[in-house]
Amino acid sequence: MNLQLLETVIPVSAAVQYGCERIDAMAWGRSDDKLAVCRSDRVIYLYDEKGGLRDKFQTRAKDPSDNAQSYTVTCMAFSPDSTRLAVGQSDLIVYVYKIGEEFKMKKSIIHKYQQPAPVTSIVWPKEYEIFCGLLDGKIRQCHTISRKGPKTRTIMSNESCNIALISNVWGTEMIASFTDGRIAVFEVGDEDTVSLITVIRHSCPPTTVAITNDAVLAGGYDKKLYIYDKRSGEVKQMFDYNIDNDEREFACAAANPEGKSIVVGSYNKLFVYHYVARRKEWQEGNAQDFDNLYMVSSIQWRKDGSVLAVANNIGALYLMEATYKRTRHERFEMIYSSPSSIILNIFEPQKSISVKSRFACEILEAKLSKDGNFAIVKTGDTLLLCEVATGLTSEIAWLYSDKDKERFYFEYENVCVIYYESEMTIVEYGRDETLGSFRVDTMNTHVVSIRVCKRLFGNEELISKKLAYLVDPRSITIVDLMYNLTVGNVAHDTKIDWLELNESGTKLLFRDKRSRLYLYGVDSSNKLPLVMSCDFVQWVPACDVVVVQTNGLLRVWYNLETPDVTVDHDVSGHAVAVYKKSDKEPTVVQLEDGSTVYDVPLDEGRIQFATALESGNLFQAAWHLEDYDMSPEVLAMWQRLARVALENYELRIAQKAYSVLGDVPRAKFLYNTIEMIRGPGNTPEQWYAPGWWKEHQMCIARRNILLGRIKEAEVVFIRHMDVDNALLMYKIMQRWNEAITLAKVKNHPHLKELLSEFTQMVYRDREWYEAGRFFESVTMFNHAIFHYLESGFPTHASRCVGKSKMKLDDDLLERLGNTLVDMKFYETAGDFFKTTGQRGRALDVYRKGRCFDKALRLAKRYYPNEVTNVEEEWGDWKFSLRDIDSAGHHYIEAGNLYKAVECALETRQWKKAAQIIAVMKDDGGNISKYWIRLGDSYAGEEEFSEAETCYLKAESPKKAIDMFAAHEKWDDAVRVANNNNYSRDEMKKDYSQYAVQFMEQERYPQAEKLLIAMDEIDQCIGMYAKAKMYDQVLRIVKEHHPSHLEKTAAHVAEMFLKENDMKSAVSTFLACGLWQNVVGLYQDRGLFSDAHQIAAQYGGTKAATYVVFSWAATLQPDAAVKLLNKYNCFEEAISHYNNHGNVELSAELCRVGSHEKLQEILYQMAMQAEAKGDLDNAAKHYLEGGMNFEAIEMYLRRELFDVAMDIAKRTSKDAVQKVMLAQAEHMFYARNFIAMENLLLRAERPEHAVNLYKRANMWNEAFRVCKDSCPHLMEQLQREFDTSDAKMTMHNDAESIIEQAKRYEKLGEYKRAVECYLQLTPDMMEGNPSALAKCWVRGGELAVKFLKRSQAEYVVQTVAPLLMGIHMHLEAANLYSLLGFKELAVETLIAGKMWDEAKDLASEVSPEMEHYVTDQQTKMLKQVGHVDELENLNLAAALDLLCEQGQWKKCMEKARRQNAAVFSMYLAKYITHLLKHNQPEEAMVVYAEYGPPADKQHYALYKAIAMMIFSNVQHDKVEIWIKLRDILYDVINGMKVTPDSTSKYKTQLEKILWCAHYYVNRVAFQKSQGMEVLATKISISLLRYIGTIPAEKAFYEAGLACKEREWKNMAFVFLNHFMDIYDAIEDGVGNTVDLDNTDFVNTDIPLEVELPSQHMVPRQSYDDAREWILAASMDPDIQQALRIDERGVFEASLVPGPNGLACDQCLLSGYPVLGPRVSFRAPNRAANRDDWNKMVMAVKSTHNPELQNIIEFINDWCGANPNYIF
Repeated sequence: MNLQLLETVIPVSAAVQYGCERIDAMAWGRSDDKLAVCRSDRVIYLYDEKGGLRDKFQTRAKDPSDNAQSYTVTCMAFSPDSTRLAVGQSDLIVYVYKIGEEFKMKKSIIHKYQQPAPVTSIVWPKEYEIFCGLLDGKIRQCHTISRKGPKTRTIMSNESCNIALISNVWGTEMIASFTDGRIAVFEVGDEDTVSLITVIRHSCPPTTVAITNDAVLAGGYDKKLYIYDKRSGEVKQMFDYNIDNDEREFACAAANPEGKSIVVGSYNKLFVYHYVARRKEWQEGNAQDFDNLYMVSSIQWRKDGSVLAVANNIGALYLMEATYKRTRHERFEMIYSSPSSIILNIFEPQKSISVKSRFACEILEAKLSKDGNFAIVKTGDTLLLCEVATGLTSEIAWLYSDKDKERFYFEYENVCVIYYESEMTIVEYGRDETLGSFRVDTMNTHVVSIRVCKRLFGNEELISKKLAYLVDPRSITIVDLMYNLTVGNVAHDTKIDWLELNESGTKLLFRDKRSRLYLYGVDSSNKLPLVMSCDFVQWVPACDVVVVQTNGLLRVWYNLETPDVTVDHDVSGHAVAVYKKSDKEPTVVQLEDGSTVYDVPLDEGRIQFATALESGNLFQAAWHLEDYDMSPEVLAMWQRLARVALENYELRIAQKAYSVLGDVPRAKFLYNTIEMIRGPGNTPEQWYAPGWWKEHQMCIARRNILLGRIKEAEVVFIRHMDVDNALLMYKIMQRWNEAITLAKVKNHPHLKELLSEFTQMVYRDREWYEAGRFFESVTMFNHAIFHYLESGFPTHASRCVGKSKMKLDDDLLERLGNTLVDMKFYETAGDFFKTTGQRGRALDVYRKGRCFDKALRLAKRYYPNEVTNVEEEWGDWKFSLRDIDSAGHHYIEAGNLYKAVECALETRQWKKAAQIIAVMKDDGGNISKYWIRLGDSYAGEEEFSEAETCYLKAESPKKAIDMFAAHEKWDDAVRVANNNNYSRDEMKKDYSQYAVQFMEQERYPQAEKLLIAMDEIDQCIGMYAKAKMYDQVLRIVKEHHPSHLEKTAAHVAEMFLKENDMKSAVSTFLACGLWQNVVGLYQDRGLFSDAHQIAAQYGGTKAATYVVFSWAATLQPDAAVKLLNKYNCFEEAISHYNNHGNVELSAELCRVGSHEKLQEILYQMAMQAEAKGDLDNAAKHYLEGGMNFEAIEMYLRRELFDVAMDIAKRTSKDAVQKVMLAQAEHMFYARNFIAMENLLLRAERPEHAVNLYKRANMWNEAFRVCKDSCPHLMEQLQREFDTSDAKMTMHNDAESIIEQAKRYEKLGEYKRAVECYLQLTPDMMEGNPSALAKCWVRGGELAVKFLKRSQAEYVVQTVAPLLMGIHMHLEAANLYSLLGFKELAVETLIAGKMWDEAKDLASEVSPEMEHYVTDQQTKMLKQVGHVDELENLNLAAALDLLCEQGQWKKCMEKARRQNAAVFSMYLAKYITHLLKHNQPEEAMVVYAEYGPPADKQHYALYKAIAMMIFSNVQHDKVEIWIKLRDILYDVINGMKVTPDSTSKYKTQLEKILWCAHYYVNRVAFQKSQGMEVLATKISISLLRYIGTIPAEKAFYEAGLACKEREWKNMAFVFLNHFMDIYDAIEDGVGNTVDLDNTDFVNTDIPLEVELPSQHMVPRQSYDDAREWILAASMDPDIQQALRIDERGVFEASLVPGPNGLACDQCLLSGYPVLGPRVSFRAPNRAANRDDWNKMVMAVKSTHNPELQNIIEFINDWCGANPNYIF
């Protein structure tokens, strides 16, 4: 946050002129437009939000006679509405000034509160109470409204002086600081409740204090700032500025309205601190230095958090702008006072509005509506909608999206509509929740009407929130948004294009696409047509008057109660709008006629009447009507006024209305009523006071009588103990039955006279019906039946028969039955006969009266043979009523399928008819007839597949073929024919004439279909050929005879060519895809350019290149080369010509275009000539290409040495020498050695002769020639000869090699001997590896003894691997040892698994080598799994191996034989393995078997087991919980003798033990009768252990238990919080710190716990809880509140009560032990006495083993023999 100087209100210079008067008090109004400042002159100055001085007034001393200098103003505070100002003074008084909403209004004192000491501080947190701090240390409360009791009271007393009193912005908390260092934190509740939360002890007098959401800042002269926890008083943070000597003490501080920033004032500096929510700590911001600020005396925040008022000790005043950032847009500017609060400055219209997220969400962006009257502000999780004119802001949950897919509609008054993803959401300005969300396909303001308004009806405020919208194009739904209930549905026969509700939402106008206008009454659900052609319609604002333009007529309904009465105006043009410019001008209808605009005024008096009636001002409504002459419309208005007046008890107005209407009886009735209730003591003035008589009993009763509410009138009389008037009312209305019944109930003394009077009346007036009613009411049913029959009401008489439980007169019953039948009350007669047991007559009467449903039920039960007859009669009757569909159902039930299928066919239910026909039995071809009829029906609907099926089932394929033929579906026709043995000949016979007809009509496509269907392909081709439609010919050939396509195309093209139509021929080939033919055609005619174009277009580059090749072959070499170079394919052409044998052409082209390629071409030509045996031409080509050596080689291959020599001589000396060498070799193989030697000597190559003799193994001749001609090669030849002998020796056998080696040993040739031994291989000595090993060892030993060190190393390193290869590891190791390579020897022994020898040798090397051998042996044994051997070698490795193999039992047995540490370690591994595989129950079994050790490495495992058991919702077996409890108990007992007895581990495990103990109790109590309440209490008590147990599961179980126990309030709280936790887990929230924990403040339920990443409660449980919560939220009897006990705290909480002492928790229920208790030996172990006694009695009476186990455990845990304390 940055602080910038916004305005200097009182500069230092002005303050000096005023005498440096210190500003003693300062306060901002909550409306942000008033700043009150008071200096030492005791004058209060009022500034506006920009720092402009707008007003001032002088304060008043307590005693006017005192000197004006005798007091000072010490503090000020504005009221919540900023219209009043509380001023605290040093002369022991607090004044409250009324300053008004505007500046310059008259200022007056409206309250004054005398105090016992000078006032030092003041706050006004609530509308009805002010708090002030006094110099004597008291904190006083002052009430601003009249109340019983004192106006002021002391809420806290302290011995030291009060320094400051500060409240938070919401007025719910405040803090008071004192000079002794105390800081008291108060909670301010509703209804005059103030409670002390905590008292903080500060190190020095806290002159600088501020309160935030959860912390208190305090500082003083020690230059230290402390941040205290507001609830506990603990120090959370400290800022120390003692290090910097330049810093001064702190003077004052203030937290911004959000509580996220604090500004602290000092000398020339303002310190800024921010709360970092992510780190949950306060962080120091950049301190702001201000020159000449001096010591700050007061700091006040404006309530929107954007401006800070700063005053100093010499009287200067500054306004500082506090901004996080500033963003400027084209139409507005956003100033962030915090991440979640902005000031929106709108440029046009010029307006500022403060927008703040109530959920502290960071604001991301803002937008304005087009007219600038509405603002849209988005955060990451919410959406804020602002009405700029009123300043109303709504914040709703909304996921942020930067794609702007939402559409906002501001056309509606008081609400905004958001349309997003086919959902319409309605938001009312000023409410932080939506009115509702509704699914709509599209959003159109013409078909969505919303009315949200408040209006006065008399003195009563009526709120209406209604929505009407289209759910589909023909249906309207009307919703009451206050309760989210559907109050009306309108179904229409045409699409609706406009609708609108009236202002009160009681009437709806809508228009359809046919321009018909309808009126729908929401309350009555009546739909009335108004006009049949509507061009314009609109409600007159603020009243139920409708203006409609129809066919050039302007029609106005001033009274919609009489829709047939209208006022019409002849107009021209079309209506545009209905409006009223001002209250003094009439309402007019604006019309446009071309370019002319004019107004038509409406009858303002009638509009005022409607308005007055809507607002409940009935006297004004009557006054408006008096000016009108009588007309049908005015009479309707008087009728409406009379009805409304009567409903609202305005009897005089109702009397007047009925008098005007000429309704004398009603008017006289009302006049008499008024006279009855007129009191003799009432003056005329009192009489004309409206509504004073509304509580009079006669007024209420007679009004109800007039409205026809007789029972309500009776209730009024009875409530006022006026039974006589009630009886008189019934007698006058001739309702004797009710009168006599009332007299009986009230035991009236004139009951007999009333009965007598009634009897006389009946016989005098022959009122038999009334007599029947009376006798029926007194259960005298024979008399009742008789009198009903006499009065002609036999149905009433039959009702008596059903009611009677005694035997009735038989003759009377017979008369009744006959009368019912005679009067054709057949259904009633049937019921009567059925009741009297005459079932046969009942069945006949039911059938006669067409009551077939009752007849059928009766027949099914008593006359099953008649069931089918009844069903068929029912079907016949339905058929006669043309309800054919229902008739068909009854025919099916009757089994008459013929009638049923007729019904199905007549109602066009084809599928149903098919099903019926399929089950019908054939009786002579009728079924086929129905199939054909059904097929004809399907064919008429063009459902050919179904029709075909029907025809085939009717065995009439001809019908199907004819059907397909008629629709020219010849493929289907042929298919049906083929599948039904209908031959081609028959097809041709029946349908060939169609083909001829089509051809004659030149309908070739239809003819083609038919011919193809008949397989007449050739005829079809001939048809097209005759018509010269060759493209169609080719298409048919391509589709049906593709093998003939090329031939056909060639034929067609030939025809075109004959006609010199080259273009058509080409098109023909191309249409068939035969572009190669086109290329050939062009090439044949020398049109290579066209051929090249076609080839490139259809065949690609390669085809075009081949055309170029052919083109070039026809040209001269020069032109051909140019052509090939043009298309850049010269070399490719040469290759092409070569590959295709046209080498001569290639050579010609190369001679012109490429000499480099010529030699290659000539070589190829020479090779071809040589292959043909034409050596002369071959030589010619070789020589022409300069390839002389190739020519020589050719002749040498054919041994033509003379010719070769001639060419060689012309070539070079090397060539001559080469010929001589070749000829010499020829002579050598011809055994002509002399000629060979002479040639080689001539060629100067005698060594070649030596080599030839060597190859022939002629060593003597070789030595001779070498000696004579090349003696320098003698030594080399000798070596070669020796080598040849050694190679001969190598082929001897192994024995010879061994013998030779031994001879070398005897001669001392040890090196040669070693070489001989090393020549031996396993192949030479098969079957005797030991002998081979001895030889190799002998060679190695000789090398070690007699050869050089390096040679010996080489031999040993060669021999040793060979020995190891034949598994002679010991011998190899001995060789390494001889040479001194003992490490290698050890490795060799290890490789041979000779462990003992390896260990012996390793002991000679080093201890490390011994360990190495042991490790290798251990590794080997683990790999092969030899546990027993490994155990002797390495126990730990053996145990690890058992763990890896999963042999845990065996591992535990072996580990138990070792020390306790080893056993504990492997037991921990076993448990860890089980927990990794999610087997906590098995882990507990293991601990129970081996005993849980009190070892630190197991503590986390115990906790993990408990957590896994706690997390499982399904654990309801008490055995599991007992096992967990006992394990934890044994562990904690074991820890007593360990160093961990006082560690944190023990504390954690004890908490888990408490949880496990309560789970045992709960499961046991749930199964025990009479203990269920204790089980519910345990579920609630477990909430204090959340964090140890999962919060989600704990709240769910607590809520479910309370719900089952009908503790609905707590069930609502717990299940609601469970849903919050469930949603937080689903959203990935890590803890509960951001959840709403208000319900659990001041309880011991943790407010902040970690949450898991996955749910532990199933989704179905969540859905069930949500449904219950939704239902409960509508129940007014269910409150979201926890139960409070006598301590005034949550009943299950252990927090300290008023006595300051914490409570012990009950061992059985977990509830606090408050009353009589049972104490145990262990400290802090107790139980509620009643619960303990109930437990003991349950054990004694049921011998329940689970309850016995609980008592035994408590005795072990807490000590036996409990003490009872009362």
